[in-house]
Amino acid sequence: MNSIYKIFNAFPKISPGMAGIIAILIYIILSAAKGVYVGRLAQEVHPLSLTMTCFGITWIVFLVKERQVLEKVWFIKSKVVLLNNIATAGAWGFYYLSLRELEPAVSSAIVMGIGPLVVFALKKNERSIQKGIGATGIFLTLLGLVYVSSNGRTAIVEQSNTFLGLVAALISGISAALHSLTSKELNTAGYSPSEIMAVRFPLLIIGSVFTIFFADLGPTPTQVFQEILSHYKIIMIIAVFGQIIPLYACQIGIEKLAAYQAAMLLSLLPVAIIPFQWLDSRLSFSYYSSSGIILMVIIVSWQVSHSRPKKLFLKHSS
Repeated sequence: MNSIYKIFNAFPKISPGMAGIIAILIYIILSAAKGVYVGRLAQEVHPLSLTMTCFGITWIVFLVKERQVLEKVWFIKSKVVLLNNIATAGAWGFYYLSLRELEPAVSSAIVMGIGPLVVFALKKNERSIQKGIGATGIFLTLLGLVYVSSNGRTAIVEQSNTFLGLVAALISGISAALHSLTSKELNTAGYSPSEIMAVRFPLLIIGSVFTIFFADLGPTPTQVFQEILSHYKIIMIIAVFGQIIPLYACQIGIEKLAAYQAAMLLSLLPVAIIPFQWLDSRLSFSYYSSSGIILMVIIVSWQVSHSRPKKLFLKHSS
């Protein structure tokens, strides 16, 4: 893992804005590949099993790296850390569920597309008419994707619970935006991306364990162990290349970019997912969902191209 840390620690040697863009792009590409594969894997492995295992591994890695962080962050910024944990649990717990029921590109479009609107609504200091138009455009496109999903016009060809998938994606999207805002607050208070990674997952993991072992709402403990043993190799690959590296990259992007711009760039995730969907036999090409996602790209490109550099990139504080 030291080589991974060295790669990301090299980012301060380039401009903060470019480092943020590179970090977000790394997150988008790796998450796109993971999203499509997890959508298929979730047909065989329960989302709670994946959540508990993959995020458990991710948390342990960063907890080992930042062994002294618990006292430094938990007790000084306990309220923000708790909100960050709640947002993380909602974002990822419901995202994996939505991937099982929806076309991955549509699920990601809803999750990431609602982010700019939430940030625009909550961050008064980042509001402008242009941003309002962009956030509204993304949200209306999102509603269009919800409509085509509810009418069975997306790329998914197997039977699924579309309503459950849509609700899960919306909850995940709102939670993801709240996570970005609370992470930004921790960044402003002086905490690094890896320190935030060390404290953001406990509630998600505890919730998964409780649901599996005590609440009787998910798979049985025996089923979880069987699933993990049967798929442990691919679960390890997902944990490293689908969780540890991209999530760390995303935290760096959130640290170095303004909250609204980070949310806008993250909404490009569905575009990267489309090529990977061709590898999933569960999916076929859909003009409706592809058109909606392309429209989102146009809106994001317009927003970014018309942003002044001083507003797009935050000054790096050493």
